[in-house]
Amino acid sequence: MIIQIKEQELLPHASQSCLTKGRKSCSDIFELRPAGKCILFQDDCNSRKGIPALPFSRGENTASFPKSDAYPKELKTIGDHIRAWRLENHLLQIEVAKILGVCEDTIVGWEMRGITPTFRQMPGIIGMIGYLPFNMDTSTLEGQIYCHRIMHGLSPKEFGTLIPADASTIRAWEKGKRIPPKRKFRKIEEIIKRVLKILKTAILKS
Repeated sequence: MIIQIKEQELLPHASQSCLTKGRKSCSDIFELRPAGKCILFQDDCNSRKGIPALPFSRGENTASFPKSDAYPKELKTIGDHIRAWRLENHLLQIEVAKILGVCEDTIVGWEMRGITPTFRQMPGIIGMIGYLPFNMDTSTLEGQIYCHRIMHGLSPKEFGTLIPADASTIRAWEKGKRIPPKRKFRKIEEIIKRVLKILKTAILKS
């Protein structure tokens, strides 16, 4: 797990750490100074004078911490992705269940038994973890149709009512076994345009 840590958070009491008994405190260590200059303390401790000051950066440091043994070794199932996200965010299964509006046993089934969530549950899962928890080539029409259905929680039959086309035809398109006629192809493009925009944005951010 990668945690973003700001230098101010690493040393929240940095200025206080310079306090010594019976002496005035030194200036803020995060105050920018040019390299090669000297920090002159406001006390009479001569041994501290003449020390070159290094400029501090206000950038962010990235620290890597070892993952818990409970973290999935491989992200094979949708449940693995849910478990990984849950552990990274320090949540219990019951807390994730409340977010998704399901019972705790459902989360256990996804994470531990490899049970696949229903298409109705997928929009909530994708919204929670922030990405598609499966590999899909969204550069192809079949991949775009499938992603649209999953992101909106639609069955093949429900998606077919938008074209229109029956459920078996939708499945054939998704598997690449058939190609939609030109008129229906244009209709599909209009429907999935919003999903394509979301997917492109997600790719650019990654």
